[in-house]
Amino acid sequence: MRHVILKDQTHVSIRPMRADDDGLMREFLNHITPEDLRKRFFGPVKDFSPAFVSALVDVDFHKDFAALALDDTSGLMLGGVRLLQSEDQQSGEYAIMLRSDYKGRGLGWLLMRLIIDYAKHKGLKRIEGRVLAQNFPMLDVCAELGFGIKLDPQDPGIRLVTLELDHLQDLQSRHAGRGPL
Repeated sequence: MRHVILKDQTHVSIRPMRADDDGLMREFLNHITPEDLRKRFFGPVKDFSPAFVSALVDVDFHKDFAALALDDTSGLMLGGVRLLQSEDQQSGEYAIMLRSDYKGRGLGWLLMRLIIDYAKHKGLKRIEGRVLAQNFPMLDVCAELGFGIKLDPQDPGIRLVTLELDHLQDLQSRHAGRGPL
């Protein structure tokens, strides 16, 4: 478990996702705006069925990784991040989601740094993701972290983001002001 302090002085604990986190996840999803859900799931999400929530908290830690961020005071889930490794274990696809009222506080940046550090530790060569073209905050974070951003040839409304982990030696020094995770 890691403890961090956000820009607004909120104390947060970051820990691996557990199968019994479905209650936390269900409550968390109730604090995501319909627009933020659309940006994350690429379409409207109206029903948080038990199967939907269970799929979000079910992680095979032998090949994948997922963590969540909890407010130390309230115990509420503020965000989560996941990395799904490719079959060849050379790359991983990330997914991240924050409570809508916790955007802009540095949590997304911290969770992205966590997943990058994890991928490097696992020896992955790159991290990839798919981001809606209108999701400017996520695209900005990706650009700041050094991800390449390209148009998806299959869908012009989606951007393919890729971070080559071999080229990250100077990431820490370029963004030292953000603070270590």
